[in-house]
Amino acid sequence: MIPDRFPLHDTPESCEAPLAPMVANIGKSRVGKALLLWAQENNISVAIAANEDAVSGKTIFLSPSTSPEKATLELIGGIRRIWQERLSILPGADFSPEDNILIRRARMADIATITTQVAHEMASAGVPACLAAWEESSCGDLSRAFKTAANADGKAISWGHAARQTYDQWFRDPERLARCDSSTCGNMETTAAAFQRHAAQGFWPLRELDLSELGAIPPVGNYLLRTATFRPEAHDATGSAYRGSMSSENLQRLAALNLRIASPPPAFPRPPKGPSP
Repeated sequence: MIPDRFPLHDTPESCEAPLAPMVANIGKSRVGKALLLWAQENNISVAIAANEDAVSGKTIFLSPSTSPEKATLELIGGIRRIWQERLSILPGADFSPEDNILIRRARMADIATITTQVAHEMASAGVPACLAAWEESSCGDLSRAFKTAANADGKAISWGHAARQTYDQWFRDPERLARCDSSTCGNMETTAAAFQRHAAQGFWPLRELDLSELGAIPPVGNYLLRTATFRPEAHDATGSAYRGSMSSENLQRLAALNLRIASPPPAFPRPPKGPSP
């Protein structure tokens, strides 16, 4: 059963009205329906916030000034982001700075990929407004990649090939990568001490299987999974195809961070030893 509403926190009852059609429209997508059911099972809530759209804990905040189409897209992305926090790989000091860059890129690419697929499936079900808004945004190239793959192969959507093409396309925009990498560098710079401690013990290796968890869409499948018989021609999700194209500024920040991490922790001077009693 598709939920017809989400719990709303600290908002007037009148705010529930615009949310119901958003949920109904998302439910017309196969992937959207799976996301909604997961959100219902895990008590995900929505709040109308005075500021910009955001996600915190298990709550998705939507601005009342956001258009219904954009709010619907934000709701899709918000559910997927919470799903990532609970069920897939997370960035952090356990992994090297270079792997953190890739993990954050992959997470953002996955959110955009899922939003693209749901928007296309909604349009196919007679609700084209969200797809039109998505195509007019900076993610228009993702929509075109999805559409090209879907038109080339009738099974591309159901088998996840269109989603994988969309995911790969996300990494081809230098400005998009630069914004994501800058945010990641900023997060790592504020937690450099934790990276320093983990570096002394050795960072965890980032395996393709671990990163591919991001592509899971229960019960639909996994568009990132790569085996000998399923998408064997696809790039290794942890390979160089997804790690390059860093801006010079972000490369300098990453190099400085690695130098800082490699330095021994500062030794605190001991207080002078007083006379023996």
